[in-house]
Amino acid sequence: MSEQLRKGLKRMQRLYRISDALAKAAEGEMRDRLQALETERERLTSVQNYRQEYSHLATSREQAVISVRDMSKTRDFALWLTTVETQQVKTVDRCEFVAESARDGAAQARRFAQGLELIAEKRQHALQKYQEKQEQAMIDGLRPAPDSKQLAL
Repeated sequence: MSEQLRKGLKRMQRLYRISDALAKAAEGEMRDRLQALETERERLTSVQNYRQEYSHLATSREQAVISVRDMSKTRDFALWLTTVETQQVKTVDRCEFVAESARDGAAQARRFAQGLELIAEKRQHALQKYQEKQEQAMIDGLRPAPDSKQLAL
């Protein structure tokens, strides 16, 4: 019985170490995804700021005399900036989804590892109790029975 408990404990501890390593990997992946999300948000902010500055600059230039060709270039560039901004918004949305998925995966992996750790601790406790009972039974076996008569010296 003791050998079975010991084997079960070792197996559960091995499973816990593996699941803990997987949870750490998932947490690392989550950190990477959150960093990528932050980078994409910064890029979006930069594009938005640049588009606003360019729009303000183009509007202030409209008051001056401007050729049709320059006006067309300005309009095309403003449309291109709007397209870039739209693409960046979509990229940020995708990164948010991936980061949230990574966060959920890391949390799930950590909960699984904690569950295995709890099971391993319970098995360790059961093994200790079993060993204590075995030791007590051995000690009780060494004591003389209360009904037996001891030789007086």
